[in-house]
Amino acid sequence: MKKILVILLPIITFAANAQEKHQLSIGAGYGDYDLKEEFDSVALLGWDAGHYSLGYGYNFSNNWMFELDYYDIEKGSVFENSVFVTSARKTFDLSRRNRAYVKAGVNYYDFTLKGSFRNVNETGLNYAVGIGWQVDFDMGLSLSIELNKMKHSFIDSTFVDYSLSYRF
Repeated sequence: MKKILVILLPIITFAANAQEKHQLSIGAGYGDYDLKEEFDSVALLGWDAGHYSLGYGYNFSNNWMFELDYYDIEKGSVFENSVFVTSARKTFDLSRRNRAYVKAGVNYYDFTLKGSFRNVNETGLNYAVGIGWQVDFDMGLSLSIELNKMKHSFIDSTFVDYSLSYRF
């Protein structure tokens, strides 16, 4: 019996101290994209589009996470945008299962805007900020809702993202 306890004690101690360092997420959302200049003599102000997202996060501590996210945004045959975001996320515990968070980072965008007379294809770097709320469940699952603001050259985007995450 003592041998079993001696063998199990380190395993139990390790399991009790293990933290969920990694987080994978998949999501979808919807948002507004404001064009800040005319395109083919038409100002496309206030149009909206849906997207899906994939993400990976690494927890440095209980309250800080490094995130890599990918967003694929399309508006029919008018607009396509692929966005990679690298950000730092600060978490505020509201209760045992509820957390609020803010994040700030840099986005790399590659968008194509298609018109009847010309097409614009542009890549670049700009800012990305977000605020969100996450609910943690047992077995490492989480649901979150997030409001994001990003700048892509002459396009400003504001959108909501709903995601399901797995922490391990």
